[in-house]
Amino acid sequence: RPGWFYHEQEDNKIRSLQSLLDIYYRSVGGNATFLLNIPPAKNGLFHPNDVARLKELGDFLASAFQTNLCDTATLCVDRAEDGHGIECVAVDNYNEYFKTPDGVSECCIEAVWDTVQTIKYVVLKENILCSQRIESFSIEAMVDGGWKSVYNGTVVGYKKIVPLERVSTDRLRIVIHDARVAPTLAFIGIY
Repeated sequence: RPGWFYHEQEDNKIRSLQSLLDIYYRSVGGNATFLLNIPPAKNGLFHPNDVARLKELGDFLASAFQTNLCDTATLCVDRAEDGHGIECVAVDNYNEYFKTPDGVSECCIEAVWDTVQTIKYVVLKENILCSQRIESFSIEAMVDGGWKSVYNGTVVGYKKIVPLERVSTDRLRIVIHDARVAPTLAFIGIY
């Protein structure tokens, strides 16, 4: 069959990229490190196939996480400690961070846009310098006039990447249901 080998190679590339993405989401996106264990060849260089797959992974991640929809959203929260408002999650650092008042272990953060957005990922990062606090959370989207749960999770920690099934909405909320102590978030990314 003409082109059979080419199509098989392309299918293998797609499967390889998908496998790398699965590892990335479960490691980096699951509060862990991304360890690939790619050894150099006998000549001391990485195999060209490995280099190509890693470039594809890097290109995909750069594209997928290029535009943070939080930048165009209005963010609001039902409770925040003075000096640690929800606006602190706009920049990915630990110097400024969102926090609820002491004794408050739950909150609801809402992102609102003027137009419908298609959302594929939500990235949450706790201020790990204050410890890992969040025990359970959910993500909900306004769909057909009502809130629909699109994800339920437990630990956030250093970083949680939540892949979604292309949710189309103009309102999204992150509900922290329980935390050991007042929850913190150093960054929220919606892509």
